[in-house]
Amino acid sequence: MTSFTVRLGGGNYGNSGSSLFLTRPDGSEVQLGHSIEDFARLRRPIDPRALDFVLFALAVYGCDRAASRDAADDGWTRQFMLQMPVSDPAAWNSARGIAEHMVSFLTGDEWHFEFVAQDCEIFGKEFCKAKRSFRHRTKAGGAAVSLFSGGLDSLIGVIDWLEQNPDQALTLSGAYDPDAEPAGADQERLFAHLQPAYPNRLHRLTSRMGIRGAGAESSYRSRSFCFVSFGVLAAQFLDNGRTLIIPENGSIALNYPLTPARSGSLSTRTVHPYFLQQLRELLAALSVDCTLTNPYEFKTKGEMIAECRNAALLKQAYLESVSCGNRKRYKAHVSGATADHCGCCVPCLYRQAALHRNNWLEGDYGVRIEDPSTWGKLKLGDPNQSVEATKEFVLRRDSDRQVWRTILANGRVTLAHKSDYVSLVQRQRTELETWLVDLGVISVASHD
Repeated sequence: MTSFTVRLGGGNYGNSGSSLFLTRPDGSEVQLGHSIEDFARLRRPIDPRALDFVLFALAVYGCDRAASRDAADDGWTRQFMLQMPVSDPAAWNSARGIAEHMVSFLTGDEWHFEFVAQDCEIFGKEFCKAKRSFRHRTKAGGAAVSLFSGGLDSLIGVIDWLEQNPDQALTLSGAYDPDAEPAGADQERLFAHLQPAYPNRLHRLTSRMGIRGAGAESSYRSRSFCFVSFGVLAAQFLDNGRTLIIPENGSIALNYPLTPARSGSLSTRTVHPYFLQQLRELLAALSVDCTLTNPYEFKTKGEMIAECRNAALLKQAYLESVSCGNRKRYKAHVSGATADHCGCCVPCLYRQAALHRNNWLEGDYGVRIEDPSTWGKLKLGDPNQSVEATKEFVLRRDSDRQVWRTILANGRVTLAHKSDYVSLVQRQRTELETWLVDLGVISVASHD
């Protein structure tokens, strides 16, 4: 079992007002590199319960990044023990079972938590002194908060909400780990399209997360948990209706395994319906007021594009969005690659199929899956690589019954929405199939 104790240090790292350290039993430490400066620049005090939740998510992410899966008995499942200082240990320990189950489902590991009282102020004298010198203040407000990742789904989510609520303002909550991807720059580019289209209706908060120094693990499965936690914190600054919108196409959210070997792995589960339900229960147990919603739970990415409420703006901006889950790592295997999208991870494949469905320009990708000469050292022909797994999923043509059994095996979902989830998977398969056939990756014969 890998054990970590969270130590709240002093200092003013990244103007966050606090420093977080993960301490191992041998005394060695990992420092979490984070910044919540935009929250500190708000004129209102930070809710300590929501701040606890953010620091907890950061600590989970730090543990996830600092411990390699190579040492696990099965090469994947790790065991963690994390001691975490919080402002209300009684509330957190009463909800410990929910937290352990939720995070274990998220990362595919076994987690155990112990919550203890904080032994120092989160925001010390040094920070309070620095805060008084801040000349620029940020704002949060409006009727809701939306996650703003720099991806295509969150871009559509923001556009749709603003079009549906023409008299309301919206707060965008962005976050990024510079070691994983330059998503901060993606968000800047898209915001430059949104701001003039919806003047005086957008507020924006941006946070950073990560660990200082290289991490032992590179799967980043819990990264988006931090992303959601920043959104929860942002929602606490709304006057009414503390709603957090998490725009994610239903196919990625559901994380349907493309092959049996990929069940429960290789993709984020942060927007999976079961994870969101566990998260709602945890927030309620901690008395953190926040309504979580994914309005695209039953939509494919192609359907999101087709139904966007401002197609002209989306078409103007979408090529500057980034959906890739492998954007930095793939470049080490493909000589001279400069594209933001690798072209061969599951999010890239779904994106290309979605754009193809709508007859939109698919954009620039580091590799073209139909052209092995672009693959570099990537072994995209291996059976469990995303390209081959996607082809198998399309050609396998799971029956509705098999789809439902696979969905249940990958995480609990509501029986009342059985037909919605099954239909979603089948429509996603059709979206991919049409693209792969037209691309010539699967033949008409195998298609038939």
